[in-house]
Amino acid sequence: MPFVHLPVQSGSDRILAAMNRKHTADDYRRVIDRFRAARQDIAFSSDFIVGFPGETEEDFAATLALVTQIGYAGAYSFKYSPRPGTPAADMRETVSAAEMDERLVRLQELIDSQQSAFNQATIGNTVDVLFERAARNPGQIVGRTAYLQPAHVMASPDIIGQVLPVTIDSLERYSLLGELAAPARSLPVVHRSSQSTAHLRRSREPEPLPKAHRIRLRSLPAANLTATCKFRPRRRSSSTSTTTARLPRWSAPTDRTWR
Repeated sequence: MPFVHLPVQSGSDRILAAMNRKHTADDYRRVIDRFRAARQDIAFSSDFIVGFPGETEEDFAATLALVTQIGYAGAYSFKYSPRPGTPAADMRETVSAAEMDERLVRLQELIDSQQSAFNQATIGNTVDVLFERAARNPGQIVGRTAYLQPAHVMASPDIIGQVLPVTIDSLERYSLLGELAAPARSLPVVHRSSQSTAHLRRSREPEPLPKAHRIRLRSLPAANLTATCKFRPRRRSSSTSTTTARLPRWSAPTDRTWR
């Protein structure tokens, strides 16, 4: 699959160090370059946090610059929220809620524009889609492309579980809309003969134990067990008679011969 999710969190080295991250923005860029050198059609997604304690407008501008340089097919972005017990929760240089909201909007607008351009480039192309389930709209089936883009087609539920070519016609926000480029393949029906069925029955029968695991019991010591049995006598009566019978009880043998 030519798609990699590679979180970076921030484009500022100062903020990355405050987060205790072990990479810098340039380290991240070099990894991206190595991926693209190996495969030209690869696409990326990432994670970003805005408003980390101490983040300045200059730090946030470095994040926007990194996003612009890399170009993502999609990304997850969040506002910082303190977690008790972490060093960041005790930092005093916090970012106001208004600033975090404003920065998150700017970052998401940039990411959405890149994602929209990436999806727009698929219009008119035929891509393979793995169909997963029925969509919300009646008659629609939804699946995923190799870049994890949702793709919707009007088709029978029989295509669920198949990978089929789809020609993309249009977009609907984050989803692709298209038509099947080839008829769905029907799953083969296997007819079993009576002979093969008999073979399956025989294969399920337990095999006899090998001789090395057989035990011959030479003698069983007698023992008595008092058991209470209820029975109804032959005479017509509304009561039930109870009798006590002496039954032999099996106990572990004392003489065993192993083969």
